Amino acid sequence: MTASAPQGLLLIPSNIQRLDSDKQEMLARFYAPDLPRPTTAVQEMQLWKMRWSHIHGNTGTKSHTPSTLTEALGACNAILYPNINRIFRLLLIAPVTSASVERSTSALNSLQTVYHSPITEERLNALLLVYVQKDIELDYRAIVDAYARLEPRRMSFINPMQ
Repeated sequence: MTASAPQGLLLIPSNIQRLDSDKQEMLARFYAPDLPRPTTAVQEMQLWKMRWSHIHGNTGTKSHTPSTLTEALGACNAILYPNINRIFRLLLIAPVTSASVERSTSALNSLQTVYHSPITEERLNALLLVYVQKDIELDYRAIVDAYARLEPRRMSFINPMQ
């Protein structure tokens, strides 16, 4: 995630006052490939800002103003504000840290060191997934049984898990 991506947090209504025209342009350019209507993104941000600025002006408090991404997404009508809705969704699915990426890279390096011989991409991906997602419980008996059915041998294959 680049430095531009978190600027999307300025679209949260409690932060909207800090969203100036330069930041609107920058957000529109950064998110353009992912937006449903990138040509109208800046105008949509201006309408979004006016909507929440008007609410701030009338009440004088931020009690009804969303202050989290989840609340902002709930308050964002996807038909009226499709681009802002998409930006909120992208921000919600973005990883908060790079730990999972670093873990994957570390796992890949470990697997490549262990298996000096060429390994197919499919097998490498499967091993990497198992290594990175250690917290997922696996049914080893079912895996061994499925493998035994797929790879018939001349000798009978005995499941060591039984």
